[in-house]
Order: sequence, then C-alpha cells, then structure tokens
Amino acid sequence: MADAHIEHPESAPPTPWEGDRPAPGDASRRRNRRLLIVLACVGIGMFGFAFANVPLFTLICQRLGIAPDPGMGTATFDGTVGREIEVRFTGAVWGQLPVEFRPVNSLQRTRLGEMTVNDYVFINLSRRPVYFRPIHGILPVEASREDRYELGECFCYDEMMLQPGQQLTLPVVYRFHPTLAPTVRAITMSYTLFPITQEEYERAQSQKSGDKEKGP
Repeated sequence: MADAHIEHPESAPPTPWEGDRPAPGDASRRRNRRLLIVLACVGIGMFGFAFANVPLFTLICQRLGIAPDPGMGTATFDGTVGREIEVRFTGAVWGQLPVEFRPVNSLQRTRLGEMTVNDYVFINLSRRPVYFRPIHGILPVEASREDRYELGECFCYDEMMLQPGQQLTLPVVYRFHPTLAPTVRAITMSYTLFPITQEEYERAQSQKSGDKEKGP
C-alpha cells in the first residue's frame, strides 16, 4: 500500500494580506515603535545633560519629530475656544524603579484654548522609599512650541519621593492654543519617571527651602 501523503499545516505558505489597508496590528506596532523612540530619546537626553550635549540631543529629537522636556509653556490666551482635538497620555518608568505610574485617562477630547485636567497615579510597589524625577514630552513638535500651549499645573521636573506602599494622585492641567496648525489633530503628552538618589532629592528640597526664605 502506498504511503499516505500528509499535509503539514506549517509547510503551507502564509496567506498574503490583500487590499490597500495595512495588515492588522501594523498601526499598533507603529505606535509602539514611536513610543520606544520617545523613551529612548528622553533617556539619551539624560546622558546628554550629564555630558553637556544638550544642543545635539535637541537636534536628534527634533529630527525624529519629538520634543522632550519642552517646559511649562508660555502661550497667552484671550478666552477664545477653538476646534476639538484628541490628547493622548502615556506613563513610563525608566529602569528598575518599583513604581506603578499611569494616567487616569489615556485619551481625552478637548477644545483648543480650553483648560483641561487629567490625573496621574503613582504607587510605590516596594518596601523602601523611592526617589525620582518626572520628565515630560509633547508630540508633535508643532504642539510643543512654548507659545502653543500652557501647563497650569504639572508635576514635571520636581524631584519626588514616595514612602513604601504610598499611593499619590497628581494633576496635569493643560491647554493648547487656538492658533495651533489645522494639520495637528492629535497630541501625545508623555511622562517618564527617572530614578534619582536620596542625596539628589534632599539637595533639591534644601535648595527649594532656601529659595522660599529669600522670597521674591
């Protein structure tokens, strides 16, 4: 009797994706790659600051369409409210920092010129105090120009400490200017926590206390 021919599924050629649409998952993979680039860019920036290469770091990120650490914004508003836009939020932790960090709302819809609030949650998952500094970035670069937005309140740049098991919720209060280019329909605000030492935290707190004593 002739041996029966058995078709092995794994030997069959893959079915090509038909049509002009991208294959399923492509958009998600592109977003993930973009987020990784953002985080890598911010990470490179930390080393750049350490070695006084800030101009080079800024140039690289601008080439990638990324604006890390853009400041608190200097836009002025006259009460005008413009078109609706989508604002996306991300939260990431650098290295082995044992902190759960996430936005309460990963997506918001707001109008240009309208002050909007989103909260971020911080949870220390360890049994020891943790020290860190949040750094933020805005995409696209057009939206990150200091005269195109304002942060009314933000935990950005502050040296922070969480006690063991402590949970903290802090707001980001923001708005974007009505004159933002019509090509900008969606904005991403990304926040990354970078570990610092206890000495760095205490030094920053001491400096803040000294500034308060000096007054304006």
